Amino acid sequence: MSSQSGEFKIGDSVMVVGTEHDGELATIIGAAPGLDGRYIVVFENGKQAVLNAENLSHRR
Repeated sequence: MSSQSGEFKIGDSVMVVGTEHDGELATIIGAAPGLDGRYIVVFENGKQAVLNAENLSHRR
């Protein structure tokens, strides 16, 4: 189950789905400037990526 754009805020824990990072856990560290619906995330290994909201799911 993915979330829609605007549902994430800085500090949210998410699981990545439908990308090469499928199943990885990450934390939202910001919205991508000028890119609606895309977020900057940091993975548990310290690497960062910019991903679409449709590829992020809130961790429960």
